[in-house]
Amino acid sequence: MKRLIFLVVCMTLMGMWCVPNSMAATEAEKRAAIDAGLAYLAGIQAGGGYWGTPDYYGTAYTGACLLAFLEEKDNWGTNAAAYQAVVDNGLNWILSQATPYAIGMQGTNNPDGDGNGVGVKFIPGGNNQRDTYVTGLALPAIAASGTPDQLVTVGPLAGRTDGSGAGGAWTYRDVVQNTIDYFAYGQNPDGGWRYFANSGQSDQSTTQWPVIASLYATEMGVAAPAFVETELAQWTNYIQYLGGGLYDGSAGYQYPGQTGYGNVNETGALLIEQAFLGLGPGDGTVDRALDFIDRTWQWTASSWEGNFGNPYAMWAVYKGLELTIGLDNMTEIAN
Repeated sequence: MKRLIFLVVCMTLMGMWCVPNSMAATEAEKRAAIDAGLAYLAGIQAGGGYWGTPDYYGTAYTGACLLAFLEEKDNWGTNAAAYQAVVDNGLNWILSQATPYAIGMQGTNNPDGDGNGVGVKFIPGGNNQRDTYVTGLALPAIAASGTPDQLVTVGPLAGRTDGSGAGGAWTYRDVVQNTIDYFAYGQNPDGGWRYFANSGQSDQSTTQWPVIASLYATEMGVAAPAFVETELAQWTNYIQYLGGGLYDGSAGYQYPGQTGYGNVNETGALLIEQAFLGLGPGDGTVDRALDFIDRTWQWTASSWEGNFGNPYAMWAVYKGLELTIGLDNMTEIAN
């Protein structure tokens, strides 16, 4: 999962998406772009530890920004102390927004990995239309912190006595576990996710975030229940269009063959989901998704559609390709 965040940073600072391969940036130029991006982010962090605004939008921004720092920790150099303070403040903000959420059986399946009847999301209050997005962006930062035994000392989870720390205190690993429990509980019957737990018909854009969170959770030894994969496979098999033509291999937004709602983005997300299911090149559905990206990744963004100029789509494609073929493969995407 290394360096997922930096495609957008590098492209924004250097305009790399417009140049042919013969003019691609050097490793030194990429390094300079990343360093400049981190310095910029450090300079605009609010005193409360968040980026953006002190609400759930800010929590999502903060999760993404923290991931940028944490995945480059080996390259902090002389900024190590300052950047660690940035990370600590940001994690405290995210944890201050953590909200316990009562969970139970999901049909005949038990989503409760630690048996405490609690899940965790990162928007205060009841169900919110952005629960899945925000929680999916917050969890990777906690999981990537590399401190599973760190005790939670701020927010609603501080002071609980049903965790794995001394006296039942919650650790960062407990937060990760219970967030994965929340996602497992909230998976829709069709195998995907939408805006909040058990919210009905899924959409492909939202479904990628619990999957990404689950991938990062493994860094703290937390795995999603087996039924999550079984049900997700139902969704990935449903949402991919395999009817031929330009859109063959693509994922739709809420149904296969649906266009106009970000097919490039949705197919990048599909590759992430397929990788989570253990699929890769050589699997027919993965190969057809890669072929669609090969045909369309140079599309200029227009509203939800396209890729170039749309950071959300570019990040989805980058994540999907990194997980599926790695960063050095120069043959799968030949266009």
